[in-house]
Amino acid sequence: MKNLRLSWKISRLSRKIFAVMLIGVLTIGGAATAFASDTYTSEKRNHGTISITAENETNNTINMKLGDTITVTVSPYIHVQYEGCGTTPNCPDVCGDMPGSCFIKNYGCNCSTSPTKRITKVETAVTKEGIISVGEANALDNINDKPTVNDLASKSDGTFTITADSVGTTELTVETSLRDWVSSTKKYTVKVDENDSQVAEVIDFDAETTHAGFEPGEINTVQTLFVDLTFEKEMKIVDKEKLLTEMNILSDAYVSAQSSGKLEEGNSFVVFGAGLKPDQTNVELTNNNKTLRITTKGWGAQVAGIFKASGTWKNLKSIDGENADINVTIIVPNGITTEIVKQVVATNDVNASVTTKVIRPEDATRGMVHWMLLKNGEPVKAKYESGLGFNQVGATFNAHLHNFATDMAEDFAKNSVNTMMPMLGDYYDIDYKEGSDEFTVTAKESQPGDVLELHIYSYLNNGSKTINLDDLEKGISSAENIDKDLYTEESYKVFSDALAKAQIIDKAPKYYAQTDVDFAAKQLLNAQGELVAVDQKDPIIPEEDNPQQGGGNTDQNQVNENNNNGDKSAETGDGSFAGVYAVLMVAAACIAGKVLYRKKYPKV
Repeated sequence: MKNLRLSWKISRLSRKIFAVMLIGVLTIGGAATAFASDTYTSEKRNHGTISITAENETNNTINMKLGDTITVTVSPYIHVQYEGCGTTPNCPDVCGDMPGSCFIKNYGCNCSTSPTKRITKVETAVTKEGIISVGEANALDNINDKPTVNDLASKSDGTFTITADSVGTTELTVETSLRDWVSSTKKYTVKVDENDSQVAEVIDFDAETTHAGFEPGEINTVQTLFVDLTFEKEMKIVDKEKLLTEMNILSDAYVSAQSSGKLEEGNSFVVFGAGLKPDQTNVELTNNNKTLRITTKGWGAQVAGIFKASGTWKNLKSIDGENADINVTIIVPNGITTEIVKQVVATNDVNASVTTKVIRPEDATRGMVHWMLLKNGEPVKAKYESGLGFNQVGATFNAHLHNFATDMAEDFAKNSVNTMMPMLGDYYDIDYKEGSDEFTVTAKESQPGDVLELHIYSYLNNGSKTINLDDLEKGISSAENIDKDLYTEESYKVFSDALAKAQIIDKAPKYYAQTDVDFAAKQLLNAQGELVAVDQKDPIIPEEDNPQQGGGNTDQNQVNENNNNGDKSAETGDGSFAGVYAVLMVAAACIAGKVLYRKKYPKV
């Protein structure tokens, strides 16, 4: 009877174990089928839409040359969120359908508190094989395979490449899906052309504007724009009228032309600012036929401050028959430039600041003037309605020189300060005195070593000028070996500040003109020459340049040692007595030596 009861207990225990196992299987099965498709989402369960963007795409068209490789970005590619519903008892299969919802924006369904890393599914398909090859998607940033709660909502973009393998046109479809995200599908038309390496490329360019008339002192309301495109080889215009047609000149402001899709009218295009007229455009070769000068006139100004050109021009060739390859964006200057009067490098007690002076030439022109504020050589974003960012040309902010005929430097300085204050006021203080042509920008918070610079961006021509850094880098190389402990604190501070500014420019020369580079090199050289040794009152003079050093034979270390010992003999006259005393001591020693010698070795 006892054995029977024991068997019954064992049997009942087995049934319980079986039931629990059955529930577990069903639960696991529910987890596997609750999200049969990662594309499922709802308005209540939506982190956002997956973004797909490709380099060089315009209106879903990608133009490539044979052998080119471009990158497509999927954002996000990896996302860390809660493991989700369907894996925990009493949780619904679909979190968003639960009254009150257990879905938390950016975190997912929190039925389970365990985080998991989800990877976006990326699938691609092409209509014609062999024209392009598509690589596998990879994450840009690594995220732990076993994320913790602290990693929730972490994201990483992913990229894959497209390589042009043969000439032709194909359609590329990219599909993405990620749980709790809205999936995306994008179709591209990919065009691959021959990679004609035999082209003449622009190696330098410049631009200027004027309101000057044909008579001395005359000022026109008509503005003239000059653009110089310089090539390495001598060039020739095959057919002038055909070249102007081929340039595909657009008179709309750049932003308008871009948004309207007019930039797709041809392989090449040229965009002027508003008001300038294509029918008043002329082209001619200068500089021994190495520079193409484009001249255009119009009523108004370079409102957007941009000249942009692109494409290959077959009616402009090198003397070897190479087509001109143009890819240029110029921020058109209107003549206004700046000069940095003073810079304060931040310390533990002082915030970084910069004082900038406005310089207005006689022939300034009407238009937008783009300002660039740099912190440690990098552009500072300004405050716009849409948040922090840059203006349409990538500068911090712009001010409009409207009264080009009457506004002086102090007028434009005031105008710029008024424009700057709402853009930077949250993070910077701006000190301006009425009637002055300069002003000071000071950071409200700084880290030791921070350097600020503020100048006009336009005259830099978007950093495309060839900058010679030889003198600057030579000065930096020499300065980096200077021993701080050998010099006074005051002179070394001036020197170290000059070195910091030079190193910033050397690291990112894009935002500096050649004049900026040369000025920084000169400042560093001067500061090094003005270093004062800790045991001297005056700057060190090289021996070969100091006539009092007797041609450089004096032992400078001995001079320094005498100074450190407080030797004032030259001032008191004690030096003469000391000299006589020394002579007498030598003479006495000689006499004593002679006497001893005679005693030891008497005459025979």
